[in-house]
Amino acid sequence: ALANGNPSDARRLLLHLLYEPPHVVIGDHFNGDDCRKFRPRACAEIIANRMKEDETLTGLAKEIPSIGVMRDPTSQRVAQQYEEHPYPRWTSLLVPAKDSARRTLERFFAPERLSFLEEPFKVLIAGAGTGMQAISVAARYGDNADVLAIDLSRRSLAYAKARAAQFG
Repeated sequence: ALANGNPSDARRLLLHLLYEPPHVVIGDHFNGDDCRKFRPRACAEIIANRMKEDETLTGLAKEIPSIGVMRDPTSQRVAQQYEEHPYPRWTSLLVPAKDSARRTLERFFAPERLSFLEEPFKVLIAGAGTGMQAISVAARYGDNADVLAIDLSRRSLAYAKARAAQFG
């Protein structure tokens, strides 16, 4: 029906995709190229792009090392939720000026307390999710900052890694 351009079927599919990832809704029946043949064309592009993004996230997630094992059942459930649905899926970011953290911190701390900004230093973002804050912090603190983003969900971190590459 989607290949024939049935708009009500396209709308129904898009609604399902709000709640389940493409591989669950569509299964192995179609790949991204097949989905580009769906009609209306706008629906086809949305689905094909989401499938490609999910493939990319799966690949990137496999590259992310684990630093421990979660044994807590609540943490495991939370991690599973974000594995299935990395959130938020952001696509734009107001990137702060490079090294702008110094100007902000100078309002609160004496200059000698900010000398650490002159040498390499580490920043931890615990619960980084899809990386918006981590990427913003990396820009704000500048080249001397080594930002480590950790999260329960590798797919969320994969999304963060993809956005980090996008924003340099």
